Amino acid sequence: MKTYKWIIANDKDIQLFRECLVKTPYLDFMNPKDFDKLWSKDYIPILIHKTAKIDIKIQPKIYQLVFNEELANGLTKFCINANKFAPLFGSPNSSYFEKQKGEASATISSLVQKWSYHPNLSILDVAAELMYDLATKHKFADGNKRTALITTLFFLKACGLYLLKQNPNDWDEFTAGIVVDHSSGVDGETLKERIRNALKNGITISFKWGE
Repeated sequence: MKTYKWIIANDKDIQLFRECLVKTPYLDFMNPKDFDKLWSKDYIPILIHKTAKIDIKIQPKIYQLVFNEELANGLTKFCINANKFAPLFGSPNSSYFEKQKGEASATISSLVQKWSYHPNLSILDVAAELMYDLATKHKFADGNKRTALITTLFFLKACGLYLLKQNPNDWDEFTAGIVVDHSSGVDGETLKERIRNALKNGITISFKWGE
């Protein structure tokens, strides 16, 4: 049997994974009766990934997201790698680097410390604030919006979630709209809620499983 590694920030995220399961192609309950059962950290039903040749059984396992230095370091690596990927989606002649070395790390460390005081945050709360801060605080010479988006996708994937394939330009325009509205004075909480809703509507369960 395969396993899924699902990372949650609080118990409400278990319901998020349940909602995402319904939207995920080829993924279903092994036992249809499990659909009506209550999920918890201690009980997630066995799922099956339906393929052309064989149904693969998968047991999801829940892990708790911890707001600590390890998370800050991991998110910083995601961010730096995302900035390296950004030229693939933008102008290769632009300058993709931190304006000052360590600025991205400082921003993320500050966010993680802030999150540690808010136990009710969800995975989508974290993802939305991560995208918002990286997109609007301009820690890189170029590619801030794409870096913010790709970093957020890396984070969601690490948690076991996957953003449905859409036209990349749609997400480029969405992220650009967040930055424009931020510059126009739209309240940050309003913009983060917009990001949360967009991500929630677009995510499914990641197909990446372990042995």
